[in-house]
Formats: sequence, structure tokens, C-alpha cells
Amino acid sequence: MDAFVQQKIKNRFIQRVEEHLKKKPGKYLTNHDLMQNGDRFVDRLLDGFPLAIFGLAPVLGLVHFNRWIHYITLGLAVLMSFSESPFSGIFSLISLYLLAAYFYGWIVFSINGLVNWNSQRGVMRDFTLNLQHVVNCTIDIYQANQNILSNYKIESCGPKYPGWFNIFLYAHPGQGSVINQAYIQGIYSLEARYFQIENDLISFQMNAMGEKIYAQGLSTVYSQPTYETQQSITYDQPITNKQSSIESEVTSSQPINREAMLAEAYKELQLMIGLQPVKEYLSEMQDMISLRMEREKIGQSLSLGSMHMLFTGNPGTGKTTVARVAAKILCGLGAVTKGHLVEVTREDLVAEYIGQTAPKTRKVIEQAIGGVLFIDEAYTLGKGGDNDFGQEAIDTLVKGMEENRSNLVVILAGYTKEMNDFLKKNSGLRSRFPNIVEFPDYTPEELLKIGRNILDQQGFVVDESSEKALLQILERRQIAGRNDDGNGRLVRNVIEEAIRRQSKRLKQKGYHQHELKVLQAEDFGFIPSEEKFDLEAEFAQIVGNEEIKEHIRMLTAQLHIQKLRREQGLSTAGGQSLHMVFKGSPGTGKTTFARLIGKVLREVGVLKSGQLIETDRSGLVASYIGQTAPKVYEVVKEALGGVLFIDEAYALASGSEQDFGREAIDALVKAMEDYRENLVVILAGYEKDMDQFFAVNSGLQSRFPTIFTFKNYTPAELYEIMERFVSKENYLLSNGCKEVIMQRCVEEYQSDNPSNGRFVRNLFELAIRKQSIRLQRERALDRETLMLLKPEDFQN
Repeated sequence: MDAFVQQKIKNRFIQRVEEHLKKKPGKYLTNHDLMQNGDRFVDRLLDGFPLAIFGLAPVLGLVHFNRWIHYITLGLAVLMSFSESPFSGIFSLISLYLLAAYFYGWIVFSINGLVNWNSQRGVMRDFTLNLQHVVNCTIDIYQANQNILSNYKIESCGPKYPGWFNIFLYAHPGQGSVINQAYIQGIYSLEARYFQIENDLISFQMNAMGEKIYAQGLSTVYSQPTYETQQSITYDQPITNKQSSIESEVTSSQPINREAMLAEAYKELQLMIGLQPVKEYLSEMQDMISLRMEREKIGQSLSLGSMHMLFTGNPGTGKTTVARVAAKILCGLGAVTKGHLVEVTREDLVAEYIGQTAPKTRKVIEQAIGGVLFIDEAYTLGKGGDNDFGQEAIDTLVKGMEENRSNLVVILAGYTKEMNDFLKKNSGLRSRFPNIVEFPDYTPEELLKIGRNILDQQGFVVDESSEKALLQILERRQIAGRNDDGNGRLVRNVIEEAIRRQSKRLKQKGYHQHELKVLQAEDFGFIPSEEKFDLEAEFAQIVGNEEIKEHIRMLTAQLHIQKLRREQGLSTAGGQSLHMVFKGSPGTGKTTFARLIGKVLREVGVLKSGQLIETDRSGLVASYIGQTAPKVYEVVKEALGGVLFIDEAYALASGSEQDFGREAIDALVKAMEDYRENLVVILAGYEKDMDQFFAVNSGLQSRFPTIFTFKNYTPAELYEIMERFVSKENYLLSNGCKEVIMQRCVEEYQSDNPSNGRFVRNLFELAIRKQSIRLQRERALDRETLMLLKPEDFQN
């Protein structure tokens, strides 16, 4: 359909809007109102009896005939009455008149049908929905503010400017200043042009097909409501925000004050906490564009180059906020015309069925022209299988970037590793995104500043002890590396948890009004404890391995002194690798010592949480190609901030050439480098097997400088372990038990493959089962009898 026909149809809809405002003031405008035939009786009759159209056509033609046709027809009737017999002339004229009316009536019906059909399709559908939006929002403003407003009026700006309205709100005396432009724009989600208040008359212009204000980077975003009309028809605001393809004679927005936008962006950038590398990049970008403009003034032609960017980093590091600031900077410097941000994800670009993805992606690109298109988690576009349409979205995006390279900037965002892999698979993209900006994780101190801002905005007060508690929580939970729940998300979650705890505390204990604003240290989950980590107390719970205990004492002392030197700003001769190898038979306490080392490293500030994550070959190696590295990565991610303990690590190299154990080793080494400040890896296994493992993988030995060899427990140590089991589980050993247990322990010690502590546990559990069978035959079972274990309970 050409522009002329669209213009005529638009004007027809405007006429119906004007008719509605005259006939039904204060009533919501519905789609039904826009599709009426212009006669209430005809509409009602056709609703009930559609076939009546054949009889009503001449009637409608008579109603809609132009008045000049009536005058001419009457004149002809008078002339014909003199030339022919009066009766035959009048009869001929009336017949001609009715025939013309019949055909004209069908023309009216056809035009109305064409208009109504177009109202349900494409641009015309958007146009009708936006007309309803403007009219109904005006009614909402009046009805919601009747204590301020006495009346309202809506006027069309005429057929030359379809969709433009002059809106007048009449306020009660002295109440005009209560309604401001920000409120008006918030209700309509459209720009209110020429807004002014004069003698309690509020007037402004509104373009029904104008762009939504959130697409222009305004700070306030209002949700789009659904209105229930008095005709019981639900009216929804249109989901389409773009303008009609017909160029309007009136521009849709006021000229942009680029200097003010640039100043605003610069101010926002300076107020951001942390992100120093990002700020430096944006400053360099600003300098480059500014100097290019200066070069143009002296006739030096220099291509600006690609401005498309890649934002990499963890969630919550401010990528979306920086993208919004970058859009303002680009607009302020004239690199783009509007400076708005369109934020999308895979779901906004990729459709479910063939042929739908490209149009969906093109629509998003059209909305972003003149500003910045921000695609979060962009790597998901390349994660589908052969039947996925992500590649189609990528191809359409690349084409759109080329077609609009002078007025569109695209930013792809996501995790660093995933984005690098994504660009490797789509090599053509890397050259189109030369500007890579890495967003670092926030430090705990920076998160504390962010937390202060959040608390101030919400009106909460915290004292020094509460701030200290918040900082300690952030230090423990903010772990560098892959961190889905860290950074800005972490501090918001911690504060929300604190508010919930405070609410529960106040409800249980009662409160004064001023306490509602106060968050205490306990609300942050921080409970001061007088108990400190006691290494010797931990050692007292462990039997044997005195040489390893002494090594751990020395390591703890060294790390503690380094911590004190760091606090005093002194050099610590950093770079010491804490990865370890535990050699020894099963049951010699390797896992117990690994857990203890995690506690030690947390106590001296080397690790954030110190948790122990245990795994083996099955937890690292996958069955199919390409799956092992991601599997290793997930285990490492879980262990960040603590200790990753890999038992029987030699099994990683025990497969054939087609085995994926080698891939697991390579992925593990890379992770150890990437997260060397937040991860300690301990490899464990039999001494002989671990020696062979390192002989095959010679490059690994230097990465694990600390090697502990766990000796088999002696019979005396095994008996001591048994005594601890018995005491802990509230049992007693009768006379004669020691000799039997010691004999069993000697036999185990002298065996080829002693299981050490595991043997003791198994023997203890066997004794309990035998005692249970023995006691079933006895009648009197007192407390002592239930606790007592006899020699026969420990015999084979």
C-alpha cells in the first residue's frame, strides 16, 4: 500500500477519534469505536443482521451523499418538470438518484471495510493502538487527578500531521504547577512537546507514533498498563515502539543538547565505583572521537573505524550501566544520532520456527538505529545445535551492522571465557568487534562503598561495627574468577538478607520506631565469637603423622607472618605456590589433613572460604569429545575460594591415547593459573602410582612444590584410633579387648595393602553388629550392658 492511501486511512481514523471525543466525552476509545460506519443505527443493525447491508446500502448512500449532489439533483428535477411531463421527469430523476445512492452506499461500505481491515494489520494496527493509547492515557490522567484537574480537551493537529494531538488539562485555581512534564511523560511513555503551564492551563503536544521515552535513555521507565473500558473490552497498549515508515512532516523529538548529554555521561562515569580500566577505555574513546572532529575541521580525513565493542566479565560488574553511559557519550560526540540503549538477549533475537529469526532480529536492529544495541550473554547465540537459528541471528546482525555502520553501535556482553570461545567459532565477528573491554570484579572494599550507597538510598543507618560485619561477609563471599552471584548482585543480596533478619529480630523482640532504620552486625549474619582457630587443638584430634603436622606448623607460621607484613605494607616475596601432593595408602588421613589445610589457609587470609571439594577421575573426565574441559571447569568453579582435593589423581593418566584424561590435566593446569590466588589443588594417591604419574607428566611436578608422604599407621596408632571411635560413640571396651584388637591391628599393619583408618572403622562397625546379635539372646539389658563391647565382638 502506497503512502497516499496510508495517509488517507490515517486521516479517516483521526476523524473517528474526533467523532468519539464529541459523542462520548470521558469514555475510553476502543478499537470498536475506530471501526464504526459513522451511523449508530446502521452499526447496531448490522451487528445483529449482517444481511441487512443489501437493503441499507442506498440508505447509507443517501446519508453520506454530498449536499451539493442534493442541490444539483433538485435543480435537474425542476428543469425536467418543464421539458417532460412532470410526473415522468420526477420519476426518472428519483430512479437515477436512488441508483446512484445504492452504488455510493456500496462505495462507503467498501471504504469502511478497507479501513477496518487495515486497522488490524501492520503499521495501521500500530497506528490505531497508539491513538487509543494517547486518548485513554489522557482520560486516566484526568480521572486520577480530579482533585487537581477540572476538565481536559484533546484536539487533532489536522490531516497534515496524523497522530499529533494538542492536549489541554484545565486545573483548579492554583493547582496547575502540581502536574509536571516528567509525570505526563511517565504516564504516556511518550515525549510531551511544547509543555507549558499558563494560568492553570497545562498544554502540550503528543505524537501517538513517537518513540517510547525509555528508548531515548530517560531515567524513569514506566510499565505499560492495561485498561478495562466501560464497554467491557480490554485495551492494551501497543508493543511496537517504532515510528511509521512514512516520514512525518513533524519531527518526533526535540533537538538533542549534545553538550548536556556529554556532561551528564561524564558525571555518571565519575560517580561509578571501581571499574578503573573501563573508565580509562571510555576516556580514550572520547578523546579519539573528539580529535577526529578537530581533524575534520582542518581537512584531515581519518576514518573513525569500528566502534562496536565486546564487554567481558562476570555478572554484576556494571556492563549494562556502562553501555548506557557509552551510548550517551557516543551521541554527545555525534557518533550516533539518538544515544538510546536497546538491551536484548537471545530470546529477543532468535525465533522458534524457520523464517522467523531474521525478521525478528531486523526489527531489533531498526529499534536500535541511532543508538547502541546491547546483547547480553551473546555467546548463547552460538550454543545451539544444527537445528538452532542462532547462526541466522548472527548473520542478520552482521548484515545490519554493515548497513547501519554510520549510526549504530553494537555491544556484545558475556563471560570472558564463553565470549572468547564464541568469537573463535565465529571468526568473522572478531574483526568487527576490535574494542574489547574487560570488566574486573569489584574488591570487597569497593562493594562496601556500593553497599553504603544502597543503604543510604533505602534510608538505613549502620554503625562502625555493622560496616565491619558487612565487609567481612563481602570478603568471604566475593571470590575472584567465575562468580555468578558476586559483585553488585552479592552486595544487594547481602543487604536484602540483612533486612529480612532485622525484620524478624524486631518482630520477635519489639522495637521503637527509630530502630526500623538501624541495621546491626547480627543482621548481616555476623556473630562475634571468642573462639579462634586453634591449630594445636585440631592436631590433638588427629592420630599420628607427626612429621606432616610439623610441616603444617611451619607453613602456618610463614603464612601468618606474610599476612602481618601485608597489613603493614611490606613485601611478602609473593608468588609462592601452595598446591600440594599427598602420597600414601588409603585411610592415612589425607582427606582430614586436606580439610585442615583449608581452614589454615582461610585463617591466614590466603583463601576466602577454605571449603574442601573432593573429586576423582569420574568427576573430571567425560565420555565424549569436547565435554571434559567444561566438566573440569565446573568442578573448579565450585572449589574457588577453597581446596580442590583430587583423590587417586594418577588415574587421570591411566587411559589409552583416545582417553580424555590428558584433556582434564591440561584444563586443570590452566585453571590453576587462572585462579592461582583463589584456589589450592591437592593431588592424592598411592606413593608409587603418584611417582609414575609425575614421571609421565613431568611439567606438573613444578606446579606442586609441596609433597607430603603419609605413612601407614602403626599397630599402636591403629589401637588409639579404635579407642577414639569407641569413646565418641559412647561404647566401652571390656577386659581382654585390647589384646584381641592389637592382634588384629598387627595383622593389618603387616598386610600387603593395609587400609589403615578404614580398617579400624570397619572393625568397629563389625563389633557393633556382633554385639547386637549377642545381646538379642540376653534378657536383662541395662545401660552398661548396652555400652560394653567384649573380645569376641572383635574376633573373626
